[in-house]
Amino acid sequence: LATVYEWVETRRLVRSSELLNTTLIQSIDNALWPRAGDYLQSLTGREPSTLRNLPQTTEIDRTVRQAMVAIPVIRLRIFTPDGVIVFSTDDTEIGRKSEEAGFKAARQRQAPTSILTSNVAERERSIRREDVDIIETYFPKVTADGKVAVVYETYFDVTAAKDRIEADSTRAMLVSLLILFLVYFALHLIVARADRTMRRQYVAGINLKNNLEGEVCRRTRHLTS
Repeated sequence: LATVYEWVETRRLVRSSELLNTTLIQSIDNALWPRAGDYLQSLTGREPSTLRNLPQTTEIDRTVRQAMVAIPVIRLRIFTPDGVIVFSTDDTEIGRKSEEAGFKAARQRQAPTSILTSNVAERERSIRREDVDIIETYFPKVTADGKVAVVYETYFDVTAAKDRIEADSTRAMLVSLLILFLVYFALHLIVARADRTMRRQYVAGINLKNNLEGEVCRRTRHLTS
């Protein structure tokens, strides 16, 4: 029961976080694409080592961070269709190429893909945190001609929500064990009572048999005398 509860609640958490991530990405895309869409598309095939120092990166970073204020998003990345990271709030990643399964799935399906990753180490606003639970959402930007222009990715911090699910799951397991113990104890009392009743009935039956046999013997002796 506890395992089923945790599985259901975790799936619900992934779906709700994907909705929030998608909404955030669409908001960023609406602000970013009219000004930087052509630039981002032009980066496909560009030498990765040159991307980090491009002046447009600073403007994109400013737009993204304004949208992330007061939202538990740890990181946002933008990929070209061939998997090169052309922007990341962690600028050390810019220029790297991704082989992540979530990115490939979103690009191929042209639909958002979300993955829960637990107990990771992340840097959030210059503060390094350990054992963070995150929902990674990959969101493909599909153009009018049906092609993927870029793929956005967000890391949404769900540590508190995941901890609550695990705590509730533990409580559910303890309650289930308590209920099972009470049911077992009640069954034990019922069986013990039934056993005592059967023993009393057995003893009463033996006594009745002995009494009847004794009465038969007395009457037999009386008749023969």
